[in-house]
Amino acid sequence: MAELLVRGGRIFDPASGVDLDGGGILIQDGLIAKLLTKDELSSLGEFKGEVLDASGKLVMPGFIDLHVHLRTPGQSHKETLESGLRAAVAGGFTAVCCMPNTEPPLDRPDLIRGLIEQAEELGLARLYPAACISQAREGTRPSPWRSLLKAGARLFTDDGSDTADAYLLRTALAEITALGGTVAIHAEEPTLSRGGWVHQGPVADELGLLGIPASSEAVAIARAAILALETESRVHILHLSTRLGLKVIRALRSLGAEVTTEVTPHHLLLTDQAVRKHLSQAKVNPPLRERADREAMVEGLAQGEIEVIASDHAPHAGWEKEAPIALAPFGFSGLETSLGLTYQLVREGRLSLARWVEAQTAEPAKLLGLYDPEQGALGKLAPRAAADLTIFDPQGEWEVEPARFYSKGKNTPFVGMRLTGRSWRVVVRGKVIIP
Repeated sequence: MAELLVRGGRIFDPASGVDLDGGGILIQDGLIAKLLTKDELSSLGEFKGEVLDASGKLVMPGFIDLHVHLRTPGQSHKETLESGLRAAVAGGFTAVCCMPNTEPPLDRPDLIRGLIEQAEELGLARLYPAACISQAREGTRPSPWRSLLKAGARLFTDDGSDTADAYLLRTALAEITALGGTVAIHAEEPTLSRGGWVHQGPVADELGLLGIPASSEAVAIARAAILALETESRVHILHLSTRLGLKVIRALRSLGAEVTTEVTPHHLLLTDQAVRKHLSQAKVNPPLRERADREAMVEGLAQGEIEVIASDHAPHAGWEKEAPIALAPFGFSGLETSLGLTYQLVREGRLSLARWVEAQTAEPAKLLGLYDPEQGALGKLAPRAAADLTIFDPQGEWEVEPARFYSKGKNTPFVGMRLTGRSWRVVVRGKVIIP
């Protein structure tokens, strides 16, 4: 029987009501066997298995990133499965959900199964591939949803763009929800975005750049939420970025719509002013918005209106992001900076530690249908739950240095930023993982 004892530190899982200072976690065969108080730990006696001393650290359920782009298959110049999953564990994540806008797109069961099998062979973070709502992400023909679910997909999205056909989206919401999956949308109305590059506002006007209005996001959210309301299904909104979008979510929730959403670290910490300094490095979709939007995202997360923090890790080759802003692709790497960046909101007192943890453990696990199994549940600290842990050093000081990223994508507008708080170790399936 493989055994590991994680001892010391603060064992913290607010969703489960666990807060043990100086306690321990006994792990056997990849599952949590017992949570130990400080007194129980001291009376445990001689332990013959592996011991990990986490004194001075936060020991939490394994963090889950609900939204990453691992570029596999077909875009290995940006990222490989191995480099992406190494970046995940280096950043403190024990599981990730990868988006399906690959080449080819993830619209076939064999592609889903293949990614899961490759990830298991690597033995790094767990992988949960999202599948396409529509074939080839073209927005017109349904993917084989039932077969994709059986293959291991739990989230369905055409991320990178919204599902074009409203009737298809309506059908997907009803049928995928009934099958136990979750539909997620990239909230963007393309005729409103019209090929824009940054947020539509004074910064775009001053720099002479095409802008993407807040209404593009809000209109798409309204469409999806109304369809979810009518079909008595649920919908998840990816990478929320505007106060107008949040107002629409509130309004549709008040009518009974089941809507969840997520926010990225960059929409919590940056505004469109970052485009002035970083240009293409700050080009992301949805774009960095105005200060009032950023403040609304922080407040919405703090109040629980926004359930999840997700990195939207989107690596690119260096030469791609060095292009002029009109030609450079959207997105930048985020797996290795996400925890450190968002923990600054905890340090500033703008976000409770409990919300920070829940938004990256229990909430994404629930959306993936992984929180409630009797054995092997993710996102919680409890006997018989999966022995996946994120161990975080709240006093660890470091600087964002892209050259040291495990990800192949070295692009970030946070380069040079000094942070306090970083991932120290992760445990996946009862094993301490070194990237």
